[in-house]
Amino acid sequence: MEYCKKCLMPTSRPGIELNSGNICGGCLGFHEKKVIIDWESREKDLVNILNKFRGKGDYDCLVPVSGGKDSTWQVHTMLERGMKPLAITIKCKNRTPLGQRNLDNLINLGVDHIDFTANPAVDSEFMLRTFDEMGNPSLVEHLIMWSTIIKTALRYDINLIVWA
Repeated sequence: MEYCKKCLMPTSRPGIELNSGNICGGCLGFHEKKVIIDWESREKDLVNILNKFRGKGDYDCLVPVSGGKDSTWQVHTMLERGMKPLAITIKCKNRTPLGQRNLDNLINLGVDHIDFTANPAVDSEFMLRTFDEMGNPSLVEHLIMWSTIIKTALRYDINLIVWA
């Protein structure tokens, strides 16, 4: 097994490839972003967007969360910037205990959280069907995720979705 020289990500992780200098694509992309992206301008753009949606309803934004570090960071960032986020998770069959603890910690930050669970019998039937017909058992979860997030934003009259 090989490891990225910068972040130590192992090549056993799916999708990780190292270049001839044993640097992974994530590290290469991070370096390019630091050089190419005008972060001060992006910060101003973000502030303008948040100001446009702040205080317009019960919630300023909807943040889909998985229980991972990226979505937790997004909620934390929205709170730091004075936003009132509503968090939503689409509960999948393979949620880990760590993922659940992370969601619990997220709620303890002081946000409301919807944990949407599809009817297990219907979910299993469609999962089997999409696996048989398309070779993708996760398609159902993705369809539920995308549609439920949009429907929730509409139902709660939230006009800003902060996607991971």
